[in-house]
Amino acid sequence: MNKIKKLLLSALLSVTFMSPVFADPHEKLSVKTSTLKEFRELCGLLEGRWNTDILWINEWPGANAVRGETVKGHAKVTRILDGAALEMKSMQGAEESAWRLYYHSSTSQIRSLYLTSGGTVGYGTLFKISATEYGEKVDGAQKGGGVITGDIKWVFSKDGRSFMLRSKNIKLDGKPLGELKDLYKKVSP
Repeated sequence: MNKIKKLLLSALLSVTFMSPVFADPHEKLSVKTSTLKEFRELCGLLEGRWNTDILWINEWPGANAVRGETVKGHAKVTRILDGAALEMKSMQGAEESAWRLYYHSSTSQIRSLYLTSGGTVGYGTLFKISATEYGEKVDGAQKGGGVITGDIKWVFSKDGRSFMLRSKNIKLDGKPLGELKDLYKKVSP
């Protein structure tokens, strides 16, 4: 029985250390678990008001988006429900969006829900990669039913005053969209 336990532990450790999270930053990320402490750290990084430069990677419904065009925007991120969740409300171009981030204790995951005025909906699972990087596995749909999939890296500056959302594998109905590189610059606090 002891040999079986050792073999199972060895296999588990091998799978853990070969995880794609440690691969190239633009390859698909595997979804990992997170701690409540990591959720709170992410909330601390995101709280505040932000100016945004959003590069449209698609002609998103309701956004008057032109693929390849960069639009300016603003976002406000606040903790809600006594710190149990984080809410972002933003405006970019003609689009309004709302985003909720929360900790799912039974799965030990940081999860998100994203909605836009144009009917796009997205779900994500986030996890900490390093002190300045978080990964996010996303899926969703745009108005009319197009399926959105991909992986995003949230890359924060060392001083926490800016971050980028980066990806080269966001797809709509299996077809690659452009490179995601949205920039957020903190206004306050």
